[in-house]
Amino acid sequence: MRLEADRLSAGYRERPAVRAVSLAAEPGCVLVLAGPNGAGKTTLLKALARLLRPRHGRVLLAGRSAWELPHRQVARWVAFVPQQETPAWELTVEEVVALGRLPHRQAWWRRGEAADTEAVEQALQATGLAALRHRPVGELSGGEQRRVALARALAQRPRVLLLDEPTAHLDMGHAVSLLALLRRLARQHGLAVVASLHDLNQAAWVADRVALLHGGELVALGPPDQVLTEPNLLRVFGVPCRVLRHPPDGLPLVVPLWAGGCPGKDSGPDGAGGESRAVPVG
Repeated sequence: MRLEADRLSAGYRERPAVRAVSLAAEPGCVLVLAGPNGAGKTTLLKALARLLRPRHGRVLLAGRSAWELPHRQVARWVAFVPQQETPAWELTVEEVVALGRLPHRQAWWRRGEAADTEAVEQALQATGLAALRHRPVGELSGGEQRRVALARALAQRPRVLLLDEPTAHLDMGHAVSLLALLRRLARQHGLAVVASLHDLNQAAWVADRVALLHGGELVALGPPDQVLTEPNLLRVFGVPCRVLRHPPDGLPLVVPLWAGGCPGKDSGPDGAGGESRAVPVG
């Protein structure tokens, strides 16, 4: 199922946050939204999720306007994992994940069917939460709560998966595991995945295409090695970078350059500074 933004503009009150953005999330592919804080990534995701009505342009889902489709149908097809949400303190992990099945039930108060139980169990297993199923969500760490939100979205069994900073608060092991899961969902199950990421090296590894945003506008769109270039990153982030090639796979490896050395560190043998030193992102 293809999700498309067609010259989409959206914002809040009188302030436009996204201006005339056109892009598409294709089945079987991962599209990463990258850019600095305030670039419009979250606003764009909310508009794509039909949580924010566009001021101009359209959001198309399977070729039809998302705002003309029944809300229940969109809820079945599109799952959105926000950057932050208030945890359901009294509910267990399993109960929260089961909320992802609500769009598929005829009435919210009815008991789940076998398909619901299977979907919840698979989501718990995929996100490594099976052992925590009976724990109250309020007792979990921030990273664990992020995984619960993802599991709830997976239990929905959507056709399009939208995620706002999904690796925030996750340690390196769980971040790598989550990104690998997103790739598997796209490749093996044909999901269209759209995720915003701040870590450009994570973006280079997981993305089929990267949309680079700045000031609410689309600066570049394409494969990671064509978008994550030194001129593009200097323009968008204002930081000189070196884009190397990761030895095993040749993917872009972004290394920002600190003028005068790494902050707080002596750059030269006498502590008076020296040549610029590279410090990897992440």
